[in-house]
Order: sequence, then C-alpha cells, then structure tokens
Amino acid sequence: MTALSGLLQEASDPGTPAARLAQLAAHSNSAVRRAARKHMSFPPELAQVIDLAERTPQLLTPEQLALLGILGTYTAAIAAQHPATTDETVIELILNGHIKQLLDYRPSRGETWIIAQAQENPGLCEYLKTNASVPMRIRKAAAKLSPSAPAAPLAEPPAVPEAAAPQDTATVSQCAAQVLRPLRERLLDRRTDPEITADETAEIQATRRLWSLAARHPLLPLDLLLWLDEQRPYGEARETLLRRLEEGPLEESLLLNFAWKGTWEERAAVARNPALPREARLGLTVDPDWWVRSAAAENPNAEPEELAALAQDPDHVTIREHVASHPHASGPTLLALAGDGDHAVRLQVARNPSSPPEALSLLAGDARYAIREAVAAHPYTPSEVLDALAQDANERVQFVANLRRAPLSQAQAQQALETRRRNAKLAVAAQQAPAEMLVRLSRDRSPRVRAQVGLNPHTPSAARALLLGDQVPEVQRVAQAASPSTPGQELAALPLFDARVREGLSSNVSTPDDLLVALSDDPLRDVRLNVLLNPAAPGGALERRLPEQPMRPVIRQHPRYGQVQAKLNDLEWEEVGQPDVSAEALASLGQSDALRVRCKVASHPRTPQETLEVLVNDPEEEVRSGIISRSEELAFGLQVVLAQDASAQLRQKLLRRKDVDPNVLSVVLKASLNDGDILLSLVRHPLATPELLAELADVTRTEIREAVARDPRTPPPTLEKLTMDSQASVQRSILRNPACTPALLRQLANHRHLRLEVAHHSNTDGGTLEHLAYDAAYERFLRLERWTRRLPFGEHVLLRRWRRWSKQRASARALSDVLILSAVIVHPAATPRAVRMASRLDHPNIEQARQDRQHAARQEAHHG
Repeated sequence: MTALSGLLQEASDPGTPAARLAQLAAHSNSAVRRAARKHMSFPPELAQVIDLAERTPQLLTPEQLALLGILGTYTAAIAAQHPATTDETVIELILNGHIKQLLDYRPSRGETWIIAQAQENPGLCEYLKTNASVPMRIRKAAAKLSPSAPAAPLAEPPAVPEAAAPQDTATVSQCAAQVLRPLRERLLDRRTDPEITADETAEIQATRRLWSLAARHPLLPLDLLLWLDEQRPYGEARETLLRRLEEGPLEESLLLNFAWKGTWEERAAVARNPALPREARLGLTVDPDWWVRSAAAENPNAEPEELAALAQDPDHVTIREHVASHPHASGPTLLALAGDGDHAVRLQVARNPSSPPEALSLLAGDARYAIREAVAAHPYTPSEVLDALAQDANERVQFVANLRRAPLSQAQAQQALETRRRNAKLAVAAQQAPAEMLVRLSRDRSPRVRAQVGLNPHTPSAARALLLGDQVPEVQRVAQAASPSTPGQELAALPLFDARVREGLSSNVSTPDDLLVALSDDPLRDVRLNVLLNPAAPGGALERRLPEQPMRPVIRQHPRYGQVQAKLNDLEWEEVGQPDVSAEALASLGQSDALRVRCKVASHPRTPQETLEVLVNDPEEEVRSGIISRSEELAFGLQVVLAQDASAQLRQKLLRRKDVDPNVLSVVLKASLNDGDILLSLVRHPLATPELLAELADVTRTEIREAVARDPRTPPPTLEKLTMDSQASVQRSILRNPACTPALLRQLANHRHLRLEVAHHSNTDGGTLEHLAYDAAYERFLRLERWTRRLPFGEHVLLRRWRRWSKQRASARALSDVLILSAVIVHPAATPRAVRMASRLDHPNIEQARQDRQHAARQEAHHG
C-alpha cells in the first residue's frame, strides 16, 4: 500500500480520532483533505473555519489564523499569506517549518523581517541557524547575529561520573556509542528529515564511521552532503547528491549554481529536476556535453520547442530516444522521429502517449513487431490501421489490435491482464472494460497504464479518486484533467503539452469555456472531437470547427448547436455551390440539416452513389425529387427505392424517366394499386412487358383492364381471360385490340351484346360467322326439307305448305338478329353454310346483304 492510499484509508476509517482528522484535513493532498472532512467524526467547528478560509478568507480572525497555522501544510499556507496573521503566529509558522510558504506569500515579512525577529527571539535565531529547511542566506545571516537575550544552551551529553570513569578503551567506545545512538537512529530513518543541528553536523564530520550512514540519507542537509562528497569523491555521497539534484526540492539559487558551475554529472542531474527555471533549462539544451543535453530531454517540464531542438541532434541516438519518449514532444517532432533510422527511437515514438495518428500509421508498417504491437495498443491509432494490424503475421500484434476494436467482456479483459504485458494492459485501459478490471489497472506499476485509466470515462469514482493522489505527477495531472470534481481554476492552470491532459480537459464538463475554445483548435482530432461532444462546450468552440466537415455530424448533436446552425447552413450552401466541389465534400454535405443543401446535393452530377443511397430515403419529398430529376443515369437500386416511394407524384415522375428499368415497373405497380393515374401510365408505358400487362389485368379498376384489353402487347392468355370479364366494356375493348385473334372473337361471340361487333370484325373467321348465323331449329328443318324432297310425294301440297310454314317460323325467330345476319352475309370470310343460315330471314336487309355479297363477288372475279 502506498503512503497516499494509507492516508486515504486512515481518513475514511471510522476509528480515526478527531485530532488526527484535523491534521489530515490540512494535508497538502486535496483527496486526503476531502476524505477527512467527509468523516462523521470531523469537528464541525473546525470544518467551519476551514470552509471560511477557502471561501471568504478575509473574514478570518487572528485566533482562527493561529489555529490554521498549526494544523498542517495546506492551512499553514493560508495563514502565511493572510494580512491579519499576527507576528506570533508567523514566528510559530517559521518554527513549524513553513518558512518557504511565508517567503513566497508575504514579501512584507521577508528575510529582513525574519532576521529582525531573530535578533529579539533567541529560540527563533537558533532555529534559523541550525534547521536545514531554512534558506542558506538566512542561515548565514542568523549565524552572524548576537541576540540580546542569551540563547538556551544546547543539551549536553550526560557526563560520565568520575568514579565510574572508564579505565580502558572498550569502556570509552561503549560510552561514545551510547551518546551517538540517537543521531544514528535518525540517520537510519531515511523517510523523515533527520533535522541535523550544528553540533551534530560537527559530530558527523568528526566521526568517520557516520560518514557512510549519513551519505546515504536522502534528506541530509546539502552543505553536509557536499562536504562528505569532498571527503570521499564519487562515493555514496555523490550518488545521494545527484539524486537530490535530480529530484529534490531545492532553492532556485542552488539549482542555478549547479546548472552553470557544476560538473557534467551535476549539470545532468539538475537538467532533470522539474523545479529548474526555464532559462537554465534552455541553457542546458545546448550544453557542450551530450549527456547533459540528453538529461535535459528527460526533464518532466521540458517544452515542445526545447524538445524539437534536441531532436535535431544527428549524432546521439540517446538524445533522440529521450525526446521520442517525452509526452511533451509536439506532433511534428514525433512524426519526424517516426522515420528515424534507429529502431529504439521509433519504438519510443510508438509508445509516446502524445504521438499523432499520422506517426502511428507510419509505424504500423515497421519491420519490428515490438513497434507494431505498441502502435496497436496506442489510443490514437486509427481504426483502419487497427483492422490491418488485426491481420498481422505476429500473434502478439494481432492480440493487442483485437483488444482495441470492440468493448471487452470480463473474460477478454481477464485474459489480457493475465499476459502481464504492458501493451495488453494499455489496450484494456483504453477500452470499455469491466469496472473491476479498470480498478485493478489503476494500481498498476506502470504510470502510463494508470494515466490511461484516469482518462477512461468508464473508470469507477473510487479508482479515479486514487489516481488523483498518485505519487507520479504525470498520472496525477492526467487524472485531474479528466475529473469533473477538479475546480476550473486548477484545470486552467494545468500544462497543455501532454496530449493526455488536453484530452482529459476536452471531455471535462468543468473545464472553463475559454479553455474549451482553445482546445477546439487542437492539432489532435480526438481532442477536437471531445470538445464537440462535451455538453459544456460554448458556441464559440463549435463555430471554430464549422469548416471541418468530418466534425459536423458531432456538432449537430451538440446541445448548443442552435447557436451556430444558421452559420453552418450558410457555409454549406456556399460549399455545395462551388464549381470544383469534390465528391467527398458532397458526401459530407449530404448529411446537412438544411433542406436546400440536401436538394442541391441530390441533383449534383458528382454526388457519389453512397450518398444518393442515403438521400433516396430522405424524409423530405423535395430531396427525393431531386434524385429523380438527375440527368445522369439512375442506378437500379435507387429506382427500386423510389418506385416504392410514398409520394404518387414521385412514382409518376420516375415513370417518365427514359432510363427506368422494366423490372422497376412491377415494383411501381405493387406500390400503386389504388392509384388509377399511375396504373394507366404503366399500361401505356413503352417498356411495359407482357408480364406486367398480365399483372395489370388483375386490378380492380375497370378502366385499367380496358386499357390492357386494348394493348396489342397483352399476351393472348391474358386477353382470353379478359373475354370472361364481368364488365362488357372490357370485353368490347378486346375487339379494338389489333392483336385480337379469331379464337378470341369466337369466345366473344358467345356474349350476346358483342355478337354484332364480332360479325363486323375483320378478323372473324368462317367458323365464328357460322356460329353467329346458326339456328338449331332451322338446321333441323333444312335436313327434313332435303329428305322430304326425295320422297315420291315430296311435292304434295301439304308438304309444300309445311315447308312454307317452317321458313316463316325461322324467319320470325331471326328477325331480332337481322343486323347480325346481314353482317355475316356481307363478311368476306363467311362460308356458304354461314350465308345459307343467315339467309333464312325474309327481310329487305337480308336481301340487300345478299345482293351486296353477289356484287362484291362479281367485282372480285372481275379484278381477279
């Protein structure tokens, strides 16, 4: 368990006493302070004082400030900078080790004031002279003072009674060891400041056996550490000194002194110190020693310009490698290093959390599988690159790439973590994974994995709180940037060089508006996209991204889209009217919410097929009509969709296109069964097939069946079926069909109301004419007449009378069919039998018809 997690657990423990909670509430870590103040046993009076100090510090009284001064680092800083803090409280702050905060916040009570107080206060004077936390210049000034009151003498080691004075060397050694034991114990405790006094410093210098022990203490006063280094050069003191110069919080003057005058080792150590001023850091980037320049590239606070200059070093791979691994390196710098000739540099680019997608796409084709695996684990790797890496020849690359392509189940995440490989853990940390897996990764030993968990929106609040107190500043900053609980003032103060910090800020609803507007211009597309997805993003941030077409769908979903909608629509209308507008731009413009823009895209000759397939389902009829109006050939798939359109006007308009597919007509038919105009257009359409006409013959509208019956393209089986139609007008329409066959006429002749028209029809054959003129009773009479005429008495008066009477009866029956019989007689195809049957009627019309036939026969014979 880390120190921070232990403090958090202590602050949440129900058994923690109130006094300890008061100390934790003034801790320097904000997460510890919040946890302590939420404790049920936290004193309410103290909570009121701390709340007052945070919200309205001008109302604090001197007594409250004195209380704040003794609680801890956080409240002591408030008391140190408050104008109402009394001199006694200020002195107490100095004696409690807060002199640094006092010097930072209260210039009016600076070094001169402190030295003046030490002149009157022997205890303060002694503290200033001996305490290692006091700046060196104040210590030196205090050492020159002669206090007006005598200082209390330092405690002397217990004297050895004369009677018991040691008589031999062993006894003397035992007594000396007894005197040095407390100092030795403090030097062994390397987690706390040993608080070495001036006398103890002299004792260490005089006792050689303490040198190694003291040299290994990381918090030993720097002047003593330097002295030990002089006594034993390049020994343990040198190692401790270099660590102090690299990591320790040192005064600015000391850092500058070592940066300008130190050895190459000391300059390199100082170059890595985060507290090194920018001017000194810039100077070390051009240091003559390449190792110092390499160390400058490792400084956590190095800025992109410094790293870009260091990346130009052509001779030292180590420098370029350190630049490639630094999260503050800019996108162009990393893109250039992605093409470096050394694989170690390319590997660091692939692992760098700030690497842009362009660099990762380039490295995805690297020959080394370790580089490709790092690319697969990177959160900024484009999806199409991940798809390619999922088919990589190396199994490890495949495995990591597949982890990144979809949300992970419990089993998948567990399998990935069991590999214990950092790339696999990074892939899980960047995905939608089970909460318990993200909690587990929040305690991972890799700072990069923990930082990625801090960015994950699915990370549970408990794990996020733990990351807010992470010991690695890089992880803590990323977690703060992504946490909505971080105050806006703190978010605005975060450095923006690390892409992960910018990504966290861009999706944080607590990020100030002006910062979101600035992030909307970020070079990383993921950051810009997060700003657009952030419901707290102001209208200004959205407006700056309007020219970026890929971002527009996200802008349209934003809660504040109404503020920029009119401007976006005007911009899109201007773009769609450009003479050189590209197909890609038209595809984006096809998603516009402006009707006039979509209509223009629908009719534009360069609009891609994929966009037309989307617009053909547009809810606005005007857009769909624009597709039908295109002068270019319309794809079959689009025709099928439009043939089923809800608008009859559009379906009718589709039928008027010259390139309409014949198969589409059947689709239009199914969608238009109740629309007579469209059905009639289908019948008359020049591309109507026999099959379509057969389908149309089954519709319920009489006028449609009439049109089908008249159409010469209608197949004979369909016409035959229509001869039995319930409507006489449909049957009569068949007679007007040029393709009406004798067989159809024969069937139509069975309908009494059509007999006359069949008799007049030019295609009627002899058999049908015989059928029209046929009379069964008259046929029997003719047979009997022929038989009786062959009898010996065939001319008997009674038989002649019977013959005359039978002909009169047949003529009477045929009187109603006089027009039909006349038409049969004059028809060119009439057979002798048909003529004979039709001539049974004794009527002037019949006689005239017979004469007309004879005349026509003579004319034909004459011309023949």
